[in-house]
Amino acid sequence: MDDLTELVFRAQQGELAAYAELVQRFRRMALAYAYARLGDAQLAEDVVQEAFLQAYFDLPRLHAPLAFATWLRRIVFKYCDRLTRRKHHPTVPLDEANAIVNAQSEPLHLVEQGELRSELLAAISALPARERESVLLCDLGGHSQREVAAFLGVPLTTVRKRLQTARARLRRLLQSDAGARSGTPTPLDIASLARAFQGVSRMEDETGFVEAITAAITAVKGGDTNQLTTLLAAHPALAHARSPDGRSLLGHLTDYPAHVATGPALVQTLVAAGASVDDLALNTPQGETPLQWAVSANDVVVAAALLTAGAAVDGPRGDGRPLAQALFYGQRAAAELLLQHGARLTLACAAGLGRVDYVEQCFDSEGQLLPDAGQHVPPVNQPIAPADAAPYSELLEQALVFAAINGQVAAIDALVRRGAAVDRLPSGFDIRLTPLHWAVVRDQLAAAAALLADGADPRIKDPQYQATALGWAEYHGREAIAALLRRRKQEPEEH
Repeated sequence: MDDLTELVFRAQQGELAAYAELVQRFRRMALAYAYARLGDAQLAEDVVQEAFLQAYFDLPRLHAPLAFATWLRRIVFKYCDRLTRRKHHPTVPLDEANAIVNAQSEPLHLVEQGELRSELLAAISALPARERESVLLCDLGGHSQREVAAFLGVPLTTVRKRLQTARARLRRLLQSDAGARSGTPTPLDIASLARAFQGVSRMEDETGFVEAITAAITAVKGGDTNQLTTLLAAHPALAHARSPDGRSLLGHLTDYPAHVATGPALVQTLVAAGASVDDLALNTPQGETPLQWAVSANDVVVAAALLTAGAAVDGPRGDGRPLAQALFYGQRAAAELLLQHGARLTLACAAGLGRVDYVEQCFDSEGQLLPDAGQHVPPVNQPIAPADAAPYSELLEQALVFAAINGQVAAIDALVRRGAAVDRLPSGFDIRLTPLHWAVVRDQLAAAAALLADGADPRIKDPQYQATALGWAEYHGREAIAALLRRRKQEPEEH
């Protein structure tokens, strides 16, 4: 394994031949480990296939190439765990393995009696999981104890101890069974263990999966439902595979500027094939779901298909980000769809929708915010943190931003009357801007005029670019707002 670092590095640079060599080197080890945990050869094959595909896309994140084996084992474990949580499987069908191979790992001799084969294999399945892993990896997989220790992430002495204990258990059990049959104990040694994978088809070459997912992404963005169906039939793992940027196929369908005409049919095809409708992408700190992307792009028909397929209307974490993102990007139709499906309303979202009635309901008789106002939901993946920890310290101003970017003049006036600081630069977004700046960014002339009428100071500069609202308007080509701000600049100040 002295060349492992170079091999991993080459694979991280996109060299498919290098990754194929990694697959070849670690495939038997991964299969033995998966089989030890699942007890089913075909399921183990499926899990390892998925794990190697996942590993290919996650490989750029591996910072310690020498840890590849342990890292791969964690991925295989994740898929095994997911499978066992989803479904209970019958006892290991070890009696189907009808061949013995020489492993040369201990002075044990081949069990030639055919009548003992099923007892041997049943005994292996009865071992504790950790002992079974070590036995299968060493004696079935043919790997050295040192390689197995690296793969399992345990000391070499631990592997030796597990093997010693497991083999002792097997000897005792087989001797007991033989004695029961013959009437007298018969000393038995095991030269090797069953090759549990005989008859299982060889795993497909991983370069083929890379080509398959590329073709699937092309089919999704091109709206080719028939081609996608064909690819999924040939490679079922594609339904929940990820491309190198961390997105699933549902992610590629929804995080795409052009609305795909066959989008709903593609959603149905992918979900029917096993795609997770609430899959969180790995390319963003907080993770975004297909529904979040769909509503951000105002792709109402695809968003509706996702909701019909079971997407969580308030997001898988229940944080309400789908509605917050729809309104942050000014996508009113998508926001209304979410509300129709029961999305939870907050003060900020109500302001963005112009729901002044709900805005007013968020205050008690003394003008204090009620719990119904909710908490601010950062609509972006890297929000700026608040300056203090007071939960309601910026809710009014954050709601004012939502009103400004959606041109909700009545909501702006209502919030200002309730005490919203019109010149504050609230947190929770990806940049600190005043509501007036935000009105410029979203080209909301009426909102800008309302904010100025409510006392917004156009001279305030944002902390990052040191630009006034007029500077932003001129930079983004918001001519109507720029003209408004220039007129305001020329007006004499009131004293």
